[in-house]
Amino acid sequence: MVLQEVLQGFAGPKNREQLVERLSALAFLQPDKQDHMAAAEIRNVCRRRGIQIGTIDALLIQPCQRYELTLLTTDKDFQAASQQVEFRLWGTAWGALFLRTPPPGSLPTSGSWSQRGPLAGSRM
Repeated sequence: MVLQEVLQGFAGPKNREQLVERLSALAFLQPDKQDHMAAAEIRNVCRRRGIQIGTIDALLIQPCQRYELTLLTTDKDFQAASQQVEFRLWGTAWGALFLRTPPPGSLPTSGSWSQRGPLAGSRM
């Protein structure tokens, strides 16, 4: 989802190719059924507390919780969500102090949130 959003923001095939090459070093995470179920609960918790977040936003929060990752965004919806559910958000006092890159091998290589190539399964 994030890869698609980034690529949509660039014009021309040359820019796209350069961006894909640079992003190829990053892990590609794909959610499984349990992740979707947990994301639904994240969205429901926020909604019960008066905060509306999108389905995709909840699904982006889920791996941050699961793998203790920090979400880097300028989207203010995530700031509101971070007041209702626990996850690391860059730009908050806590998130700014603890940007964490998982050590090699700490993310699963198969199964839930599998680590794959940069464009593999880009439909999520």
